[in-house]
Amino acid sequence: LLPSPEIPDALVYMRTVDQNYEAYVDGQLVSRVGAVPDPGWFLGGAPTALIRLPPGYAGKRLLLRIYSPSRSIGIARDRLLGGRAELLVHLLRSGLDELFIGGLMFILGVTVFIIYISRQSDSLYLHYSAVAMSIGVYCISRCHAKVFLFENYQFWWALQLAALCLIGFGVMTFFNALFGEGPFKLGRLLAFLFPVFLLGAIGAVASGAVDLLAPLFPIQMLILAMLVYVSVIAIQSSIAGNTDGRIIAVGWLIAAGLASFDLLTNVLRVSHYVVLSHISALVFSLSLNVVLVRRLLLIARRLRDYSAMLQISLASTNALDPRQHALQALEEVRRLWQADRALLFLCDSGSASGSFPVHGSSAGVADESPLELAAACDARGSARNSDEKYDKALVSEVRGQQRALSGRVSRDDGEHSVLAAPLVAQRQFLGFLYIEAGARQRAFDRADLELLLALTGQLAVSVLTARALRLELETA
Repeated sequence: LLPSPEIPDALVYMRTVDQNYEAYVDGQLVSRVGAVPDPGWFLGGAPTALIRLPPGYAGKRLLLRIYSPSRSIGIARDRLLGGRAELLVHLLRSGLDELFIGGLMFILGVTVFIIYISRQSDSLYLHYSAVAMSIGVYCISRCHAKVFLFENYQFWWALQLAALCLIGFGVMTFFNALFGEGPFKLGRLLAFLFPVFLLGAIGAVASGAVDLLAPLFPIQMLILAMLVYVSVIAIQSSIAGNTDGRIIAVGWLIAAGLASFDLLTNVLRVSHYVVLSHISALVFSLSLNVVLVRRLLLIARRLRDYSAMLQISLASTNALDPRQHALQALEEVRRLWQADRALLFLCDSGSASGSFPVHGSSAGVADESPLELAAACDARGSARNSDEKYDKALVSEVRGQQRALSGRVSRDDGEHSVLAAPLVAQRQFLGFLYIEAGARQRAFDRADLELLLALTGQLAVSVLTARALRLELETA
């Protein structure tokens, strides 16, 4: 029975009704979603009921007829009666955490995307912006007061399902970019499944083959598989000593625990529970933020150290001590990139074209003027016989394309991540800079490539200046 006294502009709010329903007040139809009992118009989902009561409703009986093709049927969670303004204020207050986190995440995602557009160097920013914006849309679409903005529940339900798929896709691409695609490229497979399933679900629902609720369970299983996979990868990276892996592992495991609880309670159809998904998203996002901020600070420190190294470079050039200049610069390079070894090869000053022999190199590389090892250093200081331990195929490719490249090389002491960049000034190839680090300790990315290329450009100008000054003194 509906209570008295009557409330002006009275509404009955039910957060979740599974699924089609008709509402009657003393036999008078006042609200309908779908068709009951014949599901001729049935899209499914979990609608939020907002039933407008007619004048004189006090003391009358409110009756709901509900139809569901699945085992999930009935009314779950909040059932409220009140005026429109009172209900809106109550729902905004009760859902303020979801609305705040959703808005914050969406704004953060847009901000990071703008940073990516301005930098266009690190794909992690793009992947993170996709994750943050998708989390923002998901949290906002779950806000209790959404029906006052737009009452079509199917729109909000479809938006939630699409956001879940995009969150899964964004998380997997982020982890693949940061830690690799994993064994048997499982990371790539999982990332691929989310958009494929989303497109398939859109087609199936649009054609009427399935209802709107049907994609939920497969999406939940995909997310559960993602939780397990990413947790394992984060733990492995943390054990291997990867700092980013340790940061993400802590945040991810906390978020995964909260999300798993939320997911399992949905799968098991537990009616009364605390919703933790938006808290889980916030925790995970904070861990990713720490990684991104750490990378920005690291780049800023590198640029500061790079400026200091450039001053050393210019001072060394004026001193006309090319060997000492090369060794000092190379040690700075090794330290900046946290590398195990750094090598600098220079062409003979009498041949600026700089041909050099490379085992297994492509055809057309001349063998007229071999490069000379100008300097080499490792963690112990100056290194000898290092010219025999670099990736000659990668260096040959660098010389042919005249741009910095990265790669991996396997030797007896394990797998190594490598960077190589040409020294080019005034269209003359002067040599190349080569750095190498253990693959488990340091995986070079695109930002490393761009910074190294900028550095080699300055070093090339420094080499040309030193040679010109030395030639002028010798001919004076």
